Amino acid sequence: YAVHIRKGKGGKARLAPIYGSPARVAKVVKLMRDAGDELVFPHIPTAADIHSYRAEYACEVYKAHARPLDTLTRKDKYYCRKDMAGTVYDKAAMMIASVALGHKRLDVIAQSYLWALEL
Repeated sequence: YAVHIRKGKGGKARLAPIYGSPARVAKVVKLMRDAGDELVFPHIPTAADIHSYRAEYACEVYKAHARPLDTLTRKDKYYCRKDMAGTVYDKAAMMIASVALGHKRLDVIAQSYLWALEL
């Protein structure tokens, strides 16, 4: 299952796959089916921490596609710097997560979203 986002980052449309446990996926699909052509969430509280929700989603997508780091070559790995020095990620899994969020840039996902990842 995927959510079709009609106007995402930069006004571009994209598909955002639904990740998580089978129960979570079933819950999201039910919410969308029940909403029909209406908004799934007609009102989102202003205090909602959207950035942390996006970080959690990015981590779910990354974990679903990440390969064991010891099987990757150096060019297939992303090495973090500065505050996250010593942290290494799978570049391909990062790109999939970045595209799902509408960014298409590894540095954005590494700096802003994968901090919630529990390796």
